[in-house]
Amino acid sequence: MKTLKMECIRAFYNRSLLFAILAGLAISIIHIATSVLPYYPVPLIGAQFMTPYLFWLGVDGSSFTNMQFYYLLPLLASIPYADSYYQDYKSGFMKLYLIRTTKLSYYSSKLLAVMLVGGICVLIPLLFDLAVTAMILPSVLPPHLSYMSYYIVQYGSEWLGLFFEHPFLYIFIFIGIACVYAAVFAALSYGISFFLKNRFVILSAVFLLNLIATIVIPHKWLPFVLMRASAGMIDHHLLRIMVTLLSCLLIALILIFLGSRRRGVID
Repeated sequence: MKTLKMECIRAFYNRSLLFAILAGLAISIIHIATSVLPYYPVPLIGAQFMTPYLFWLGVDGSSFTNMQFYYLLPLLASIPYADSYYQDYKSGFMKLYLIRTTKLSYYSSKLLAVMLVGGICVLIPLLFDLAVTAMILPSVLPPHLSYMSYYIVQYGSEWLGLFFEHPFLYIFIFIGIACVYAAVFAALSYGISFFLKNRFVILSAVFLLNLIATIVIPHKWLPFVLMRASAGMIDHHLLRIMVTLLSCLLIALILIFLGSRRRGVID
């Protein structure tokens, strides 16, 4: 428990975390300035079609900033603390650290801290954008299903009823999904750090792998598609979301296990 507390302190009190949050907020501010403010004040006749449910960053699929944020999400999640093992090993701090704790405690505590700050780096910009967008645009409930073509959730989607009856709950669910993906991507970067010796490559590896995945993996299985609320017409099957998340997490755990064994042999 003391090791986890120490790792969380180190994760939260570092400039990389601040940089990642500010980068995410910058994208959010650009989105608000270019895609939300131009519609203010909203005329009464168009209130149902100019709401946070259409123009929040995570939903606004027509905005360049939406794609930019979700493409950069693996990088934003990795920057704060995913390279901390590499830094500890390189500086010799890890050997001093392991005098006071076990390897299992060290590796597992670092994993939890890495995932926690990775999720927070995505949570803060998305919540900020939602809050500001909701203050600028009227939070009018979605209209009748006959107007559904104006919205991002289409017939056949298992999220259809939730979006029209509880749109804010729909949004918060997808904020949670994005944060979990961010945490898992950060864990993947942490696992990769056992095998690479370049900090830039460690932090950007998962981002680059996601770009490659857009070419080789079917569209409906892409994390980039599954974590975006704006891709509602694709029908976000919960099964696909769970399979991709668990698969990535399993790969991360295998990398951490193999990497820790490898380091133990080398040392």
